[in-house]
Amino acid sequence: MLSFFYKEIENRFVKSSHKVFLLLIFMTSILLLNVSELISLTTSFDEHKPFNKQLIFRSYLYNNFQEHQESIDFISKNSLPSDKILIWGSEPSLLFLTNRKSVDGFYYQFRLFLPGYDTEETRLTELVDDVVKNNPKLIIDASTSTIDSDIGKYPQSPPLEITSYQTWLIKTGNSESRQIIRLIDFIAKNYNKSFALYEKSWNTYIAK
Repeated sequence: MLSFFYKEIENRFVKSSHKVFLLLIFMTSILLLNVSELISLTTSFDEHKPFNKQLIFRSYLYNNFQEHQESIDFISKNSLPSDKILIWGSEPSLLFLTNRKSVDGFYYQFRLFLPGYDTEETRLTELVDDVVKNNPKLIIDASTSTIDSDIGKYPQSPPLEITSYQTWLIKTGNSESRQIIRLIDFIAKNYNKSFALYEKSWNTYIAK
């Protein structure tokens, strides 16, 4: 459409003196047709400013900055740098940003639930053993961060609450895991459920 428009004007203004005028019309047309994209780009850039509205330096650049900031504040308020915590799912950056230690060696637990990866649940058993042994100060269930549209429309990591887990099993077609039930029971007995983070999609738990 634009190329046709350009050619039509060029045919009407053959003289070189009109070339600048032709270029101005062409560039103006492009800007008008892409004004919505320019606005979107400006908004995106605004999210990546080095300081937030409270003039606090942003040490990382996320599109979902506010949700992560809420998680960082929650971790900082309810634990010490010497405390071990469990970020369940695929958000190990929160450990780095809050200077906290992981309760286990599996920073990306969702891989344990990929088809054929841990069929005997050897690694999952090690993970749950570590959690039970170390009794993390905080647990953040970020299982919803492990949705991979190339694999399925549901999270790869199971949620750490029994009702949600049963629903997850039905939707994904996965078989019930004895170790996940064990982990869910451990959390239910030893932790108090706190407020949800990340637009209320991440449940949080604080040790009793």
